[in-house]
Amino acid sequence: MYWSQIIHMWMYGALSFGEIVKKIKKAGADGVDLSIAYEGPSSPSSLLRQDLQGMLRDAGLKAYAASALYFHREIDLSSNEKKTREAAIDFSRQSVDVTAHAACDRMLVAPSWVSTTNKIYESYEEDWKRAVDSIAQIASYAATQGVTIMIEPINRYRVSLVHTVGEALKMKEEIGLPNVGIIPDVFHIKIEETKPLCTVLEAAGKDMKCLHVSDSGRTLPGMGVFDWQELLSCLAKIGFDGPLSHEPVMLYFDEKKMGTDKDYAGHIENLFASGVKHLRAFMD
Repeated sequence: MYWSQIIHMWMYGALSFGEIVKKIKKAGADGVDLSIAYEGPSSPSSLLRQDLQGMLRDAGLKAYAASALYFHREIDLSSNEKKTREAAIDFSRQSVDVTAHAACDRMLVAPSWVSTTNKIYESYEEDWKRAVDSIAQIASYAATQGVTIMIEPINRYRVSLVHTVGEALKMKEEIGLPNVGIIPDVFHIKIEETKPLCTVLEAAGKDMKCLHVSDSGRTLPGMGVFDWQELLSCLAKIGFDGPLSHEPVMLYFDEKKMGTDKDYAGHIENLFASGVKHLRAFMD
């Protein structure tokens, strides 16, 4: 069985969309994980002005998934400040527009601020309720654009809400809309889950719309000791047909250097190519 491999665009720093597309093509991936930032060259206002589909088509690639990036305190879907939640919902809706603009049908959301200084505002229960309400509003809008919203479980050191696949599935159920799924990450699973990887993914089942993959140490496939045959066999068993998204945040990785340090960028790009090739060999 074959799964499309995609690479997160945020990992290429401040390079233009067109430049990143060419580099991902060179790495041998099938497409991109379209990263949408709150500000800068990857912001919704910037991306909506560009012919994303044309650039992807010219490279023979596709946007198989999109990821709204909630790295700013000003955009927290669980915040107890109405102004912050409204800004986060507005950013998310604009990100849905970008996702549709790129002919992509699925977009990641993080229920709370992604940061090493994240916190619970009032109580876990109240923050949870606000996040459910916020994502329900986003998903309702996304449905009009043919986009599915994917909730990502992230480890406790980066977010205050939704750390496990079980919690992501619970939030999806409470939102109660058909165009809501989840997007597990092998790295976060290793930190937070107490059951074997395949058991966790089997629980995700049909609600898993994409999977973030990385080797041990959050490196590229082939750089660690991860059992890729086991993972792919598990995905085949459960009938998963979504994309596999590379987000290898290796130790000391610095995305800013990708556009400023030619030697550093060349080294990382070679690793990307090697990882894609390694994982494809297991599929073959």
